[in-house]
Amino acid sequence: MITGRIEFRDDTHGVTAWYEFGDGGKKKNPKDYVRGEIIRDGSVVSKIYGNMMGYLDFDDQRYWDVRYAQSYVPTPIPREENVLNDNEEGFKLLL
Repeated sequence: MITGRIEFRDDTHGVTAWYEFGDGGKKKNPKDYVRGEIIRDGSVVSKIYGNMMGYLDFDDQRYWDVRYAQSYVPTPIPREENVLNDNEEGFKLLL
């Protein structure tokens, strides 16, 4: 499990941000919760809260929810069984 805090800084635009994986500030939560803030010129302009496996909210507005995430169909890749010339020895790559 990865927990902890990461911070970002854009001095040119006066923007800083941070997010933290852990309990989201609530001790009863599992460690996959995330919380953070986006700060401009010293004032919080957006609060981030969510769960890596379920949802992500910015200022209490849901921007991502796994229940509504679009499923993608994998694209078949042509099978390449031998990456070597016929007269070379070595391993075969099986996809």
